[in-house]
Amino acid sequence: PLVDDWSLGRPDRPAVELAPGLVKVPGNWDVAYVQHDDGLVIIETPISSAYSRKVLEEARRRFPNVPVKAAITTSDAWPHLGGAREYVAAGIPLYVLDRNEPILRRLLAAPRTLRPDTLAGRRREAELRIVSGRIVLGTGPNRMELHPIRTETGERMLMIWFPEHHLLYTSDLVQGPMPDGSFFMPQYLSEIRDAAARAGLRPERIFGMHAANTPWTKVLAAIDAV
Repeated sequence: PLVDDWSLGRPDRPAVELAPGLVKVPGNWDVAYVQHDDGLVIIETPISSAYSRKVLEEARRRFPNVPVKAAITTSDAWPHLGGAREYVAAGIPLYVLDRNEPILRRLLAAPRTLRPDTLAGRRREAELRIVSGRIVLGTGPNRMELHPIRTETGERMLMIWFPEHHLLYTSDLVQGPMPDGSFFMPQYLSEIRDAAARAGLRPERIFGMHAANTPWTKVLAAIDAV
């Protein structure tokens, strides 16, 4: 099947509420919804415009009458930003790491004449909010802080800190745990540990695009075991 035909989520991995108003939807490429008093923030814009339409439809179903006020793409990898065009077509601001602005602008400028999407038929200027340092987004219990990771393999990634929940979104630097309890790429784990320490963050739990809700102690133990 075409990428455009892929469904949102997976029946064997139901959506998980990590905190009130903070919902992770697992799939081949996970997304998360974060509700603030003034609207909804969507974490990640993965894979295609059609997939993003499904994410926005689910937002309307799950959070009726709550506008989507922003979306965040935390990496330059296609599974993180490939669906960004649909948010621009809807007039939704995008938060993007400074180093990823050039590739995102090329994606948004593409004519898409072979398989037109919404933006191809309704061109509009993107509202990009460039993240070069710590940015606070929202207030209340689901307040978020965006931090560039700036490590060897995470140089083009953002992490997202939820201070009230002691919860850290790790982009791609934590992947797993796998069925045997291990994690992909131990170096990734040490980099997110070091990035969190530099930012003064003390997480109790983490999650990521390819990481379930996981105790931080489990990540640290995996580093120590290498």
